[in-house]
Formats: sequence, structure tokens, C-alpha cells
Amino acid sequence: MGQKLKVVIASGGDEKYAASRDAFFKAFPNAQIEFVIVSAPSGIDEQPTGTEVTLTGAFNRIKFAMAKVPDADFWVGIENEIVPFIYDENEHWFDVGCVIVRRKDGKEGISISTGVEFPAEMVKLAKEIGFNTTTVGSIIAQLYNCNPKDPQFFLTGGLVSRVEMLKIAVLTALGELFRK
Repeated sequence: MGQKLKVVIASGGDEKYAASRDAFFKAFPNAQIEFVIVSAPSGIDEQPTGTEVTLTGAFNRIKFAMAKVPDADFWVGIENEIVPFIYDENEHWFDVGCVIVRRKDGKEGISISTGVEFPAEMVKLAKEIGFNTTTVGSIIAQLYNCNPKDPQFFLTGGLVSRVEMLKIAVLTALGELFRK
């Protein structure tokens, strides 16, 4: 019988929960882990751009969850964003997940997930509608009849899901905490 851990996932999203659950089971294979889901607001636009804003959203989720469940061992905040890159004089947009794992001693591990390119025309359409209420993933889902919470799976031809991308980012953040 291993140690007992209480982990709070500061989001009601199934993909964020599954990624965090899988990462913690891998990082603590002999632990008894209780997962608590807290639907925590990010306090930022529905479709964030800019890593500083996005990490603020992830941390806002953690602060909210800490107030709701103060006796946990870990709190996980995840917020996805789109990031522009210019290549060959064209704008390319990548969706990445920003992850913060906070330990009860106050130390944090921070990581960014692997990115997947979102079509620039979909980004433009979501921006025109308004990033405050519309995600690029929801636009992709409407046009291609895929999961709006996991357009990454569709865009990678079914090879990589959002859960898999976020799991590695959560594990990376946990690894940073192991080092601290």
C-alpha cells in the first residue's frame, strides 16, 4: 500500500482530467490517489493568446481550486492557448497547453505541451467572432465535425490526442517538482 495523495484538477474538462490522472498514475505508480475536480474559472478570454495571459489563466484556476479544496497535496491548472509563428512569410498558429502543478509546500512546476498547428483561416474566423467567447477548436469542430475539446486528434490524423499532449506536459511539470 503506497502513499495517499489528494490531487485537485482545476477544470471540469474531461481531457484535462484524463491527462492529469494518467500523469499522476505514472509519476506515483504505488500511490492511492484521490482526484477532485473543481470547475475553476480562468478569468481570461475563452481563446487565450500570449503565454503570460495563458499562464495567468492556469494560475487563476489553481487559486480558485486552492480556496475550494485547501487540504490537497497537488493542484493542477491547465489552459490552452494559440501562439503565432511566422515562417516563409506566412503566419502559422499553434495550439499549446500551459500547465502549472502546485505542490502543498508552495513550489510549482510549469510546462508547455507539444503544439499542433491550427489552420490560419480558422484562427481568423474565431478572432472575427471574438476570442472572448469563441475558441478556434469550436470553429474547427463545426467545419469538420470533430470534437471541439480535442481538434488536435482530428488535425493529427488521429495519431495524437489532446490528452496525450497534455499528459506529457503534466509529467514534465511534476518532474520539475521532483527536482525541487
